[in-house]
Amino acid sequence: MKLMRLLCWIMVFCIDVHVKAEETHKEKCDFNRGNCVILAEDGRRVFRSDEILVMLAPRALLEIRNENTVQLVKGDFYIETEQPVKLQTPYAKIWCEGECKGLFSRTAVTLEVKSLDGNWRITRAGEKTVYVVPAGLQVSIGEVAENGQAQMEFPQSLPWVPTIKQWASLYPGKVSEFKPELEKFRQVWREAVEAVSVLHQTVATRAVASHEAEVEQARRQRLAQLREDQGLRNLFRDKNP
Repeated sequence: MKLMRLLCWIMVFCIDVHVKAEETHKEKCDFNRGNCVILAEDGRRVFRSDEILVMLAPRALLEIRNENTVQLVKGDFYIETEQPVKLQTPYAKIWCEGECKGLFSRTAVTLEVKSLDGNWRITRAGEKTVYVVPAGLQVSIGEVAENGQAQMEFPQSLPWVPTIKQWASLYPGKVSEFKPELEKFRQVWREAVEAVSVLHQTVATRAVASHEAEVEQARRQRLAQLREDQGLRNLFRDKNP
C-alpha cells in the first residue's frame, strides 16, 4: 500500500507539472506533407494525427516522413497507435498492426523499447527476422556490429517503478484516466515477469545441457584420439620388432 501511494504521488506530481509545460503541435505537420521536424524544447510536446499520438519529453526530437513513417531522432517518447505506422531508427524499425502503447528512449547509440499495451514488432538492422515485444517487456537495440546486424539484448520484464515514473511523466491524459490504466497494466506486468522468468530458466537449462553435451563430445573425441594414437604405436611396434 505504501508503494502504491508513493507511485500515485509520483504520478500526480509528474502529470501536473508536465501538463502545465505541455505544448500541442499546431502546425500542419502530417504524413501527407512529410519531412516535418518536431522538437520539444523546455516542455513536453504533443503530436496528434489520425494514425498516431506521440508525446515528446523535453528536448526530444522526431521527424515525420512520408509513407506513415516517424523517425525517432533523440529523447524519450510515449506513443499510441492503431495504424501500421513505422517508427524508424538506424538500428531498427518498429511497428504495430493493431493497437499499441509504448515508451521509447533514443540515444546516439541505443534504442530502448518498452511495451505497455499490444504487441510491438521489431526488425533490427541487418536481419529480416520479425521480433515481437508483448506488453510488460522491454528490449534494447544498439549499434550495428561487425557481422552487419544491430546488437539486441534478450527481452526483459519492465522494471516497475522506473517504468511507471516515466509513463506518468509522459502520459497525455488526466490522472483520473491514468489510474485505471495503471491497475490494468499491473496484472499484465506480473504475467510478463512470470513468463520471462520461465523463459530465462528454459534458456539456462538448454545452455547447461548444451555445455554438458559439448563436454561429453570433447571427452569422446579425446578418447577416440587416444585409441587411434595407441593403435598407431602398436602398429609401429609390430612392423619394427
